[in-house]
Amino acid sequence: MRRYIEIDSFNPYEKYFPNRKLVDKDTLTLIKLLREDGHDVIIKPRNDIPVQYLFKKGILEFFTNPFYAYLSSIPTGIVLNLISDYLKKKLERKPEVTKKEIYNNIIIIDNSKNIFSNLDGKNFTKGEQIDLKKKKEKIQANFGQCLDLRSPYPNLPTPIFYEHKPRIVGWSSIIVDDMGIKIKDSQIIDKNIFRKIETGKIKGGSMTGIAEKSVCSICGSDYVNCNHIAGEKYNNNDCINHIEKATGVEFSLVKNPINPECLVSIVKNGNK
Repeated sequence: MRRYIEIDSFNPYEKYFPNRKLVDKDTLTLIKLLREDGHDVIIKPRNDIPVQYLFKKGILEFFTNPFYAYLSSIPTGIVLNLISDYLKKKLERKPEVTKKEIYNNIIIIDNSKNIFSNLDGKNFTKGEQIDLKKKKEKIQANFGQCLDLRSPYPNLPTPIFYEHKPRIVGWSSIIVDDMGIKIKDSQIIDKNIFRKIETGKIKGGSMTGIAEKSVCSICGSDYVNCNHIAGEKYNNNDCINHIEKATGVEFSLVKNPINPECLVSIVKNGNK
């Protein structure tokens, strides 16, 4: 009997970026971890569309989106222990991240018994399984609705979101050049968000992108298809993922940007 693991892909932006098989950066990390351990990993849906991954520049995220692994003829404990051991080491360096939040977002499904469990081994009820599915569908639908909206400002066509959630808080004109992404002009339409920028509670911006071509510094091959993980050391060499081609998806204001070049402030009539 064939032993394999199926991983869900998820495209929150399906309406405007269709026919993309997307996983987020953390899901890709676990895929690599499972492959390196010798498991046959398949990315759903099963088709010939190449796997690409979503990344965020300007904000630090760590397993904030659900990860689904469907096991066929593989004991659940093997996968739970492998992922738990890896995350335990990572969480030691991330005191701001709670274990409970992360473990509830990693969902292991035993296909033979149709049992859903989190990384602590807690089983999900049927109702909780339905809620998880609805949550993903709602995110996809809400982003579709947001991206359907037309800007009331002809010179500001690009929506500004908040914390990478499907909520438009402003409109902007964005320029992409060899130096990166720049906001030429913008208008914040949410009064609460405007006040938070003024008071420094919202400090910066972050961009979501789709990495269409990326190269691993360790092996020189496609980063998606190799088993090296960015940030880890291999023979005393740091693994660096070089993104060579990407498509920008959405821009968000965020409370805690990690890049000092992504800070924002209010400018009125050309004056701060």
